[in-house]
Amino acid sequence: MNRRRENQSSQLAAIGYLYSAVGGLTGSAAIEVQRSSLHAFCRKQGLALDFCYTDFALSRRGRMQAVRHLLNRQGPQVLVIASLARLTRNPAVFSRIVDRILAKGRDLVTADGQLDTRTQPGRLMVELMRVCGEVERDNAAPTLH
Repeated sequence: MNRRRENQSSQLAAIGYLYSAVGGLTGSAAIEVQRSSLHAFCRKQGLALDFCYTDFALSRRGRMQAVRHLLNRQGPQVLVIASLARLTRNPAVFSRIVDRILAKGRDLVTADGQLDTRTQPGRLMVELMRVCGEVERDNAAPTLH
């Protein structure tokens, strides 16, 4: 995990989170593609990308540091990710992260357009995803140990 200061501006500050399931040169290339995507998206949206947190492979420490950074800053903030799958694929973890972000008056936005909690349709999508996660959890077969 690393943290990289991106720029300073009077625009609405955004914090980026970049994730690659592989390390090495392949992972670094994937991170740079995501970084370029986030920069372009933020310019288009009028957001100032303040910091980017990066994780490789199984580490998810950067994700939690990005969320903590977002929640501890003053004023409105946005967490920008390339896509929802880069944040988490686990519905329960997704719900916990989004609940914390929204409870503080912050927002979550994906650069690929899947989700934007700054909008009413985006908030509706979060609720639908939360309900689907609950149904999935309730219908999961119990594990025998």
